Parts: sequence; C-alpha cells; structure tokens
Amino acid sequence: MSALKRASLSERETAVLQVVRRDLRELGESRAPLSSLAWLVSDGVISFRFAVPRNKVGMFHDKFGIAKDDAGDLVAFHGSANDSALAGYHGESFSVFCSWAPGQSEYVKRHAERFERLWHGENEFYDLYDLDEALKYEVIELCSSKRPYAISRRRVAKVGPELPSNLRLRDFQQRAIDRWLAASGRGLLEMATGTGKTIAALAGAVMLQREVGQLAVFVSVPFSHLLDQWSSEAMKFGFSPMSWQGGDAKSRVGLRVRDFNSGGRKSLFVVSTHKSFSGPKLAALVSSIRQPTLLIADEVHYLGAPEYRKGLPETVPHRLGLSATPDRWFDPAGTRVIRDYFGETVGSLPLGEAIGRFLTPYVYYPHLVELTDNEMDEFSELSRVIRKLIAAAESSQRIVRGLESLLRKRARIVSTAAEKVPALLGLLQQRIGTHGPESISHTIIYCAPGETGRALRILGQLGLRAHEFTYQVPNSDRARLLRQFADGELQVLAAIKCLDEGVDIPATKEVYFMSSTSNPREFVQRRGRVLRKYPGKSHAVLHDMVVVPPHGPWSDRAGTAFEKVLLAKEMPRVAEFCAAADNQFEARDEIFKLLKRYDLVKLLELRPWDVYRQYSGWGDYSGSDSLGED
Repeated sequence: MSALKRASLSERETAVLQVVRRDLRELGESRAPLSSLAWLVSDGVISFRFAVPRNKVGMFHDKFGIAKDDAGDLVAFHGSANDSALAGYHGESFSVFCSWAPGQSEYVKRHAERFERLWHGENEFYDLYDLDEALKYEVIELCSSKRPYAISRRRVAKVGPELPSNLRLRDFQQRAIDRWLAASGRGLLEMATGTGKTIAALAGAVMLQREVGQLAVFVSVPFSHLLDQWSSEAMKFGFSPMSWQGGDAKSRVGLRVRDFNSGGRKSLFVVSTHKSFSGPKLAALVSSIRQPTLLIADEVHYLGAPEYRKGLPETVPHRLGLSATPDRWFDPAGTRVIRDYFGETVGSLPLGEAIGRFLTPYVYYPHLVELTDNEMDEFSELSRVIRKLIAAAESSQRIVRGLESLLRKRARIVSTAAEKVPALLGLLQQRIGTHGPESISHTIIYCAPGETGRALRILGQLGLRAHEFTYQVPNSDRARLLRQFADGELQVLAAIKCLDEGVDIPATKEVYFMSSTSNPREFVQRRGRVLRKYPGKSHAVLHDMVVVPPHGPWSDRAGTAFEKVLLAKEMPRVAEFCAAADNQFEARDEIFKLLKRYDLVKLLELRPWDVYRQYSGWGDYSGSDSLGED
C-alpha cells in the first residue's frame, strides 16, 4: 500500500497491478480455495475492478452491492456481516432494500446509480483499474482440471447468449437477419452509419446459435479502440467476449477454444483487429474450431485490401460483413473479393430513408477555400506528369508505384491547403462573437494527417477546451476523452481517421471537414458520426472546406483543364452532402456560379459512385488519389 501512496497518477496503474500480481502469487500457493473463483473468471461470470483513493491516504472500505434477476427486480445491500473468528464479539449489521417493496425503490435506485458511477470511474474520490488481460490469465491458470460446478451438455444448451429483454429490432433489421439466415448465414449489411448494424449482427449471431446449438463467433474490426466497444455490446447479448490483444493472446484464447471444443461452452466470442485476424496465430486457432463458426467483419471494405485478402478463412461457413460502403473506391478487384467471400447484400438502408426515422436531419455549409497561386502551380505540374504516366502505367509495376506516389502528393496539396486554417478561424470567431464561446460544443474537426497541431493552437487561442483524438492517444485515454466530450467538459475533438468508423459518439452535433477526400468511404463515415440521434439534438451541422482554384480561371487551355481536375475531385463530396441536407438548394447555390464559369454544373448531379462508373479507369479523374487512402 505504501507503494501506491507514493506513486504518481501515471505510475499508479502499474503499481496496482504489481501489488495484485504479488498477492495473487501468494494466494496461488493454496490453489484449491481459489479454483472456484478462477473458473468464474474464466467463464466470464465475474469481473473485477480495483478502487484506489486519490488522496493517497485512505482505502476503499465501502461495502455495498446490487443484485438483479431476470424479471428486472433489484436488491441493494449496504454493510456486511463479519465472518472472522471474532465475529461473535462484534456488533455487526447491514441494510437490505428491495425495489418491489413499498418505500424502498428510491434507496435501491440511489445505490444502483452510485455503483454505476463508481464502476465507470466517475467517483471523485477513487481511481478505478481493471484486471488486465495478463493478470486475468494468471487467475485463469489457477483453475483446476475440472470445474467445481457441473455444466452438462444439456445445461450448456440452455445457458448462453440471448436477445436482451428490452431489445425491439426494427423491421429492416429483422428482414435483413431473416434473409441472411435464409442464405445459410452469409451476406452483407449495407446500411447507413448509425442505423444499428452492430445490433443486427449480434442479434443474427444469437439467432444462428439457436439453430446450430454451439457457435464460435469471431469479430474483426479495423481499429484497436473498437475492441472494447464491441465487447461491451456483445455482453448485453449474453456473450462472454475475449479480446485478441497482448503477448499472451494465443494462450488465453487457446484455453477458451479448448473448453469450447470439449463441449464445456455453448458459445465462443473473440474480438480482434483486421490485422490480427489475418495473422497466422489467430488463423491457426480459427481452423482448430470443430463447431460452426461465424465471422462478423466490421467495416468490411478494409478486408478487400491485398494485405487482408489472404487471411479470409474458407473454413468459416457463416459470414456477415458490415459497412455503409462495402464497395472499395477505385478497387474493383478488392470489391469482388468482398462480395465473393461474404455474399450479396441481405440488408440495405440508404441514408435518405434513414434520416428523420433513425438518424438526425442535418444542414450543410460548403465553404469555398482557394488554393494559393503556388499551390495551384504545383497541383498543375503534378497533373501534367500524372497524365503522361497514366498511359504507361499498365505495362510497368514500377511506373504504377511512382504514379501512386504522385497521386498522394497531389492529394495532400488539396488536403492541407494553406487557406483552410484561416477559414476555420474566421468561422469560429464569428460564432464566438455572436453567441459566445460556450455555443461551441460537441464539435469534431477532421484534420489532414499532421495537421491536428495547427487546429489545436487555434482552438487554444480562442479559449476553447479541445483535445486531439489520433492513433497516438493511448486506448486507456480514449474512453475518458469520449466521456468528457459527451459530458461537455471538452468542447472540441480534433481527429484524423480514428473517429471515421465504428466509434459511437452520438452527442456530436457539429463537424468541420478540414481534410478533403474524394473517397466516399471516408466522408460518408465521417458524416455518419454526427447523424446519430441524441437527446436534445434536433439537427446536425456539417461545415465542409471545399478547395477551388484561385479566383479567375487561367487564360491558357491547359491551365483551365487542371482547374477542372481539381473541381472534379471535390464536387462528388459536395453533391453527396447536398443531396440529403435540409438546405440542399441553398448549399448548391454556394458552388453553382463557380461551376457555371467552368461549364461543370453537371458535377452537382453526379454522386461519387456515378463518377466511379463514368471514370472506370485512372484517366484524368483525380479520384484515383484514393489509391493512397486505403
């Protein structure tokens, strides 16, 4: 305990785990009494968190708890009965409150709320620490060779995942699940972001398990911070999820797999990143499963990338891919891999149908940002070289790699255009001057790679509470930042790609798109972050920094052609955002006059996939810059 009192906040978690590990090894000398507890941890029946006082003086001495039955009735207790040898010499008492007893429900509610705040680290007196995966495995190693409680195959069949009692699937979700089951458990859910793909997938897994009896579920996600989010949702359906992370992942999951194969478990649920799922260690465990297996691929479009295609196991009979945009931008080969492996779309819900019913309506403000003369010169020169290389690219892989590098370099000119930051500053200053700094809240700024620092400096100058949210932020800090953002402690998050997909932050009500992208997978997902429904949010606001040529078209024909290339890159995003916006006609007016000067008004009618079909090769269309984005 003295070590904990001396440790700083950054050191305390390590100190806590060291103390727990020491005590665990001392207790492990008498394994028998701990075996029952170890089996409960292994089976996912019991979870631990450690509370350490922030004042570095006291200890967590509170004794209270909540019990809940299948009918939803609650029992709260406070205090404890001393079970020591001297118990008979002490005056001991404890209180019990029942939610169904007259006059006691309020006491139960207060205890339940207090427990929830403490469990989620929202108590001002204590810091909470989880039993990390390595320590959890040390606990599991204390299991005896057999469970001290019997789980027969008949009992295994009765106990396991179930649909939550308060879940009411929407009609389109149920139809999609029915079609997926009818297709032998294969297919894609192609639904707008925020319409419940995760819930539908987990409900489908439960229904499939009812049919097959035992089921191993592997969920593959693009980013590590989604592991906890999927695990949290899976537990609501009665699964006992394990995350494939850490150096001991193979041993931990392997123990659970052996238990599943022997019939000791009705279900197995493992969450991993796409990278891990494609690796040889996890692939070996997947192939060792002797019962029906399901792969749920979140943001399935990633798995069409060359580095992931080879990791799609043919031994898995049931497959479900989730994405608002499963087809890959300018990658027909990758799209074929996805659709051949997972099957056809079994559930579809376009954004236009979802807004107003399941998603929040939005308004869209395109802000025209001109390239500087130097930026336009560089963009045009790169375009000249790219145009010359395109014809030769198909015959030389070396030229293809060089072309991809040039396309990325050209895309970065647009993404980091110098006038974007002054434009953002002007918009924020105008808002603050009219409505005050507190009018800016629950706002995300999507920046280009390496640009979050510039955005944070501006936000700091304006006195706004902001933080970056990038891959460099540790997973342990991300949940805290998202909670502070939802509560309004943080007004703004500056992000790059970590918030693109899967992260649930429904409190978001305003977004600034600083990073220009022609890839619909990215900007459709980013729009989806702000459209989730949330109490008190009547509509969402999208600000888009649309990059355009310097004022006045070039005088020579070649220069004007390259300006058109720039506009052709930006306009599909504008057309997509305008189409479903409440103010679509006002938004189109912002860009209409400029496009008319270039005789490009037709671009406002072309959605991203219309452009894809029209420019099926690399051609002169700069959308092929997305080769560097996947």
